[in-house]
Amino acid sequence: MSLTSTKAQLIHVLADQESKVVALSGKWGTGKSHLWRQVKEASKDEKIKGALYVSLFGLSSIEQVKLKIVQSAIPSADRHPTWWDNAKKGWAAASKVLESVHKGFSALNEIALLAVPSILKDRVIVIDDIERKHQKLSVDEVLGFVDEFTQQHGARIILILNSDELSDPALWDTFREKVIDQEIRLDTSPAEAFDIAVSLVSSVYADRIRATVEGCGVTNIRIICKILRAVKRILEGQVLLPDDVLARVVPSTVLLSAIYYRGFDDGPDFDYVLNGSGEDWSDWGKKEDELDEEGRRRAQWRLKLRQLGIHGSDEYERLVVDYLKSGLLDVTEVTKLVARYATAAESMRMHRLRDQLYEHINWHHKMTDADLVAEAKSLVTLVHHLDAPNLYRTMRCGLGADRRQAGRRSYGGPLDRRVPAELALPGRWQ
Repeated sequence: MSLTSTKAQLIHVLADQESKVVALSGKWGTGKSHLWRQVKEASKDEKIKGALYVSLFGLSSIEQVKLKIVQSAIPSADRHPTWWDNAKKGWAAASKVLESVHKGFSALNEIALLAVPSILKDRVIVIDDIERKHQKLSVDEVLGFVDEFTQQHGARIILILNSDELSDPALWDTFREKVIDQEIRLDTSPAEAFDIAVSLVSSVYADRIRATVEGCGVTNIRIICKILRAVKRILEGQVLLPDDVLARVVPSTVLLSAIYYRGFDDGPDFDYVLNGSGEDWSDWGKKEDELDEEGRRRAQWRLKLRQLGIHGSDEYERLVVDYLKSGLLDVTEVTKLVARYATAAESMRMHRLRDQLYEHINWHHKMTDADLVAEAKSLVTLVHHLDAPNLYRTMRCGLGADRRQAGRRSYGGPLDRRVPAELALPGRWQ
């Protein structure tokens, strides 16, 4: 479910007092903890608003878990004085029992551990980062703790976890059947993840970054925040950049950052992007079923890069990769490259419009011939910006029927459109 629908479902489930153990699962970094905080802050239920929180990150024993919960309970004492008075009575009684057994049991930790049932009685407890616990702390210990405190002490437990990362999925499935009353899975969309990330890390290039983030399908909020910071750092100090320059530098910066931070599955690597978008002419002329697995993957990557508006690479992409790997940025070189792109803005517009026309001819079957002719005519006054190889490629691959056939052989077939005769523009393109 999306973030919005998952939030509504979680609120509904929490209102059902019979649901003692609720699991909120989803991929890492997709906003599960963020969603819980929103629900907690907006809730009118005092128990939900006073929920205790513990992260299992690095914890190696159930005793450490209990002590963490005790520590999280203390700051809430002023907000819930009645509950705290009852807890202190239980704690005092536990202290006397221990000391009556043996003076050596007066240590604070031991008293606190015995007082845990009093502290957790009838409380809502959020247990986060189960998959990041220490390997010494087993899943069955955690879920045994959950079962004990819900059944014997009236507690309600909310588990926040990335179930894909649990070390023992089979054991988790068993406890899902025996312990968990309701499980809600969060499937955050790239748009929702970006909205959260940009509220944490603002950017003047947010709209352009959003388009590439969504095109790459990145849903990890932490990674999107890193992408926003990377773009901000690299383009810091560059003011009033023309749209054509932004269209040139932002998509590749976002893509390379997403690759480095592992923001999407089965995407290209640095070498593919840096080496002319991975052109491998051995693929051309082959039908889709003639391509090997690697060839089909390259074909998918080529299509993805075209959709993102990335049609090549130069020194700028290498500079971005160097920055991502080392953390060191040559600001002077960035300024020189951006200035060069600004000077060549008209040429860049020519290449962008050419690529757009190519895309429309091959893949947008609803566009009329008149629309395509109008687009082609807009290139006439800019055609002097094309060098000989690009002019030949435009004539042969962008505007020629033979390119349509080559595309059919390589990609399984763009739409079978008759290219209007006007698009050949024989007097102007030769």
